[in-house]
Amino acid sequence: MADTPSSGNISIIDIRTVFGYGNNQTPGDDLNDYHGVAYFDTFYPFNRGKFNTTINGSLSFSDFYSKTNIDPAPAGSTLITTPGSSTFTVPVFRNTFSVEVWGAGGGGGAGHHDYTPPSGAGGGSSSIQVPKIDGAYLATATGGGGGGSGYRYGNQNGGGGGGGTTSQSGVTTGCTITALNGNGGAGGDAGNGRGGAGGSAPYGGAGGYSAANAQRGGNGNPPGGGGGSGGDSDFQSGKNANPNRSAGGGGGSGGYVRIDVPRSKITPGMIVLYTIGSGGAGSQPSNSQGSGGDGGPGGVRFSWS
Repeated sequence: MADTPSSGNISIIDIRTVFGYGNNQTPGDDLNDYHGVAYFDTFYPFNRGKFNTTINGSLSFSDFYSKTNIDPAPAGSTLITTPGSSTFTVPVFRNTFSVEVWGAGGGGGAGHHDYTPPSGAGGGSSSIQVPKIDGAYLATATGGGGGGSGYRYGNQNGGGGGGGTTSQSGVTTGCTITALNGNGGAGGDAGNGRGGAGGSAPYGGAGGYSAANAQRGGNGNPPGGGGGSGGDSDFQSGKNANPNRSAGGGGGSGGYVRIDVPRSKITPGMIVLYTIGSGGAGSQPSNSQGSGGDGGPGGVRFSWS
């Protein structure tokens, strides 16, 4: 992005470099070519306007100090769902900087004829540390619980994993906070031949689909790791032999936190620390019969306006 000088000497060439030829399609040395041309200030709050719109109205070189033809603070958003820890630099913005964080989804349980498989694994926690002029804000969104597994001669229906929770600390004056627990997964339903669907994350990824007939449950979707669904076991028994069937429960989704920070509380260039949790693995019986889907990874989304 090219800017005009903020002080000192400024020439028609400086102006052309940023704004082209204005209203004239051929080179010229007349400031009147720029009547009504739109500009942005290059300094906060990055006001937009137009040079004197009156034809033959007064224009001077000083009118062009600290101007550009491209918005220096466009709104934007980026979503990150790769597990691990890293940093994000606050970009140039006008009004509000927002951070959302989701815990990961729990894995789905399994249904089996010969034994009770392990439950699906719980999802990992995600966290953010947001620097602010008046003090840092920290939040954690825990992962969803893994779905339970079913066994035809025991507990035929595995229970659904619970939703993740949230915790917060630090300074929140002037900020808007939204904190929601995750949604739990559905319990297995051996009687109707299906495992339990995974829990969908608040404002995030959908839960994995429920499976039937000894198939693997679907994986949860990021962000927020909607929990993987539990598989239903229909192996070695007819469709209507309900006493010989079992079904796993779906994994729960991760918790969710959002903080909206006004421009007066945070400045461009500050560094946000974040950690994204991994999705929990679905239960995998020894012969993969009716196995559970994996929970989706957690996520962090940065938005600014």
